[in-house]
Amino acid sequence: MNGFTKKTQKTPSKEIDKAISIKKQYFDEK
Repeated sequence: MNGFTKKTQKTPSKEIDKAISIKKQYFDEK
């Protein structure tokens, strides 16, 4: 989790939104 947080600090908001939606889709499928 810590490594993920460090990564997101450098990531633009758009990319974060994209990653979140992809994550949501991934979890919804399971």
